[in-house]
This record gives sequence, structure tokens and C-alpha cells, in this order.
Amino acid sequence: MAVRTQFESSNDIGVFARLTNAYCLVGIGGSENFYSTFESELSDHMPVIHSSIGDCRIVGRLTVGNRHGLLVPSSTTDKELQHIRNSLPDNVRLKRCEERLSALGNVIACNDYVALIHPDLDKETEQILTDTLNVECFRQTIADRVLVGSYSVFSNQGGIVHPKTSIQEQEELSSLLQVPLVAGTINRGSDVIAAGLLVNDWIGFCGLETTAHEISVIESVFKLGQHNTTGITTNKTIKDSLVDALTVSAMSASTSRHLSLRRNSTELLQHAKRLQEKYILHPFWINTSMGKIENISHVADIDIVEAGCCKYLLIEVRDRGTTYGQSKLVVRGDASSVDHADVLQKIQSEIDENSLTLDCKGGGRLQVDPGTRSISVYGYSPEFGQADHVKTVEILKKKYPQWTIKILGTI
Repeated sequence: MAVRTQFESSNDIGVFARLTNAYCLVGIGGSENFYSTFESELSDHMPVIHSSIGDCRIVGRLTVGNRHGLLVPSSTTDKELQHIRNSLPDNVRLKRCEERLSALGNVIACNDYVALIHPDLDKETEQILTDTLNVECFRQTIADRVLVGSYSVFSNQGGIVHPKTSIQEQEELSSLLQVPLVAGTINRGSDVIAAGLLVNDWIGFCGLETTAHEISVIESVFKLGQHNTTGITTNKTIKDSLVDALTVSAMSASTSRHLSLRRNSTELLQHAKRLQEKYILHPFWINTSMGKIENISHVADIDIVEAGCCKYLLIEVRDRGTTYGQSKLVVRGDASSVDHADVLQKIQSEIDENSLTLDCKGGGRLQVDPGTRSISVYGYSPEFGQADHVKTVEILKKKYPQWTIKILGTI
């Protein structure tokens, strides 16, 4: 069974929760409806733990875990650690980890037996991961992307990886993980799989934007339908569920009879790849139905927080499609991003990479104060270096001509 839900107005539910076969960690604050969704589905089977990590609610991106243990970053406070420890089952290990790549959920993906890790993860962290989660670790990329925890989700039953993962790479990863894999998307075409999908061996949760096709692939590859035959549930109305069920039936008429049958791993992989070829990898489906931006003129010059502090990047967008060779600089800032790589990842998920290319020109921080109508530009990005703050100010003045925009210097 796959359950649709939202965190406030965000479909990136995987950012705010961590689901395993033994427990579920849900970010504190925000929407009670979000928390109650997990409570209603999981409370009879496991503890649903309401907590923050380092006073942040993006617990899904900051932690990694399985039924054996939970790994949290060094920013986790003693109070949070004690609360989580008291809430976890007695046989689940809890470990606080000192790691430079502190968004553990972005750089590690695992099930109960195997973990894929960022190529640059510290050796000490790898050993802690092995000891705490009882997994075998493999340093890998997914479709040439190092954020393996963002671009893949897998359980003990199956997994989904970035839509541009080649068939050969899927087979190699499947051999490492010993589960069937397919390349797919979530939330109507997003390639950041883990941001929109949570799954264990019997239930899955996905963003409200997830399409009927995407859900059918999820339920097939993770074998969710074999554990519960009640179908797809949502946080919307029963009418919506019936409409989706009819849509799945109409669009998958040739395979619907087989979806209800129990398959072995080979049959499941073959079926999932047929779905992938038919629906997921079709250029029209990726570029049009999934709403990828294909023209440079459709890329906003500025997308930052309305108030508060955020990490930002100065990015050159180059058009190699309809207006070949044109380029422009854009400013992107995101308060929910743990590091600057997350900011880049977000804009990458919005564009069609066949038509547009991105070149990061450095980063920093923005402090936006609507009360005083001022913006401060400062700092740098450890991953991409310091942006040209002068150019950043020039771009910001286009949207905020009456505001005071100043450079504070690198800190």
C-alpha cells in the first residue's frame, strides 16, 4: 500500500521523516495531519517518534537508519538524543556521528543489510555505520551523482533509483543490493527520489503530487501490494482514491491482472522495467508531463526565502536547446537546505538537462529582513567557494529595487 501525504504544503515528505522496519522518526512542528498520517498507519506496529535534530525538523535528510540502528549527526542535542533513545525499541542502537557531510540522509542509502555511501564519506563514519546499522557498505554513485541518499530509495524488497540510471548500472546496483531495482521518479517527475518517498517492507508514503503511474511502479517494485490488498490510500477523499484506482486500471490494462499475482525477483524486475520503458523513460513523459523547464526564459532570475537566513548559490544557466548558447546568472536560496549541494540539487530537479545546463559560480548566505526591507549578502560555500557577491547584489536589485542590499563580507 502507498499512502499519499504532505508536510504543510510540501510534497518532499522524505525530508521531514525517516521510516524503517522498526521505527518511524517524524520532524517536530508544522502539520499535525502529517504526524497523524504515520500514527494511523504505523502505531500498531512500531513507535512513531516526534522529534527534531539539532533543532531542525528536516530529520529525514539529517539521519539514516534501519531496523538495527539509527545514526544522527553531531548537531543533535543531548535532549533530542535522550528523547529518541527513550522512544526507540530496546534492540535498536543509537549513535551520534561526527561527519563533515552532516546531512547523512543525503549521502547514505540503506536497507537492513547493505548501504550505498558517498565516495568521500569519512572512513570512521563508514565503520560507525557498519557497527551501528549492521550493514555492508559500498562507495557508489547513482547516475554519476554522489548524493546516493537523495537519488535512491530501497528496502529489503526492491528499490527505485534516479531516472537516468542506465540499465547496466541498475543491474550492477541490483547485484550489490540483492534486490530488484528500477529507474523512476516521484511527485510527478521529480528525480530526487528520497525527498518524496518513504518505504519499508510493507508500506510506503509519498507526496500528494505522485502520479498513478509512479504509484503503480512503487507498489510493484517494493512488493507493497503483496502485503496489503486494500489499494492506494490518500489524505484526500475516498472519491480521489477511486479516481486514481480507475486511472491505474485504464492506463495499465494489459498488466493489471499480473500486478495482483505474487512474483519472484526476476519476474518483478522484468515487469518493473517494462513499466519504466513504457511510462517513466518516454521523453514526452519526462519533459512535458513532468513539467521540466526546457527554455532559459522560463528560469526565474531569483528564488530565495521571503524572510530569514538561507544558503544561496549563484548559478549560470546555459541554454543548449531552443535558444542555443544563451546564458544568464540566477540566484537560488533555500532555508530548508542543509548544505549548498542541496540548493543545487533542487534547481537540477526542476530543469530538463537535455535543454539546459547549470554551472555553479559559488555560494554564500542571504539574510532577508522584510521588516527593514533589507538583504545582507555574505559568507561562502564550502563545496563551491565564494560567489561574486557584487553580481549577486545586481541580480537581487532587479526584484528588490527599493530595498537596501549590502555585502557584509566573508565569514
